[in-house]
Amino acid sequence: MKKVDVFLIDDDSVTRSLIPEYLKETRFNVCCFEDAEGAIQALHKKCYDPKVIIADYNLPGMNGIEFIRQSKQIAQSIPVVLITAYSDNKVIARAWSQGVFDFIEKPIDASKLIESIEIASTSDGTRPENNKLVQLKKFEKTHRKNSFASQKRNSLDSEILIDWEFANALKDSLSDDKIKEIILQLKLQSYDDLKKLFNGIIEGNWPSIKDSAHRMKGMSANMGLVKASELCGQLENSLPNSNLNFLNLAFEIEKVLFNSIELLFSTWELQLEFKKKAS
Repeated sequence: MKKVDVFLIDDDSVTRSLIPEYLKETRFNVCCFEDAEGAIQALHKKCYDPKVIIADYNLPGMNGIEFIRQSKQIAQSIPVVLITAYSDNKVIARAWSQGVFDFIEKPIDASKLIESIEIASTSDGTRPENNKLVQLKKFEKTHRKNSFASQKRNSLDSEILIDWEFANALKDSLSDDKIKEIILQLKLQSYDDLKKLFNGIIEGNWPSIKDSAHRMKGMSANMGLVKASELCGQLENSLPNSNLNFLNLAFEIEKVLFNSIELLFSTWELQLEFKKKAS
């Protein structure tokens, strides 16, 4: 079966590992880019012929919506699926106005992502007009459901670190070697983002603070690290002049994030060891 090229644009290395893994048994071949500028250059050079483009909303430099606008000027018919952790209707409306094909909300559901790409790959790059309202309502409904679940979970136990149902489903869909590779990438990118976060706080660089918090929120959500994702979201959505102690929150994020990663990996290691003994 001939593979069909799909572009993936995300500065999160974990997402750049997970999505190709989700699609490896499909007819799609994933070409990864860390920023939108690299993908725009590839479209100009015509070195690939992507049938679908998957782009994160929050990217360094050019964001996902600006990418959609520029990509449509080069190749109008290529549908763009936007990955987002945002529920802001203004963001959604702006994306629709630029011709977005679909939204995928974090944490990424592999089956929904594959379904969206399959539909997009056979389209002319745009959804029928009457589907836009359907998609918007679906997005809002999903967000309300996730928000309610998060509030309910936090009311029961404010210190829950991991959504084990989601995390274990993720592990079961990946090989043991891939799990270890993704955990290593998660650690390395977390170190890098925490360094940028602390430097941003010390220097008063608010865009750097928001970018680091957003990336860690997305990474955490994609691995089921709900407490870390919640804290990063709290920081990302704060205002520069708020009464929040950003340094203390950054230390709390660091502690929760790495405790969650170690708990996740150690539990999975125990499960792997148990499976080996059982067999």
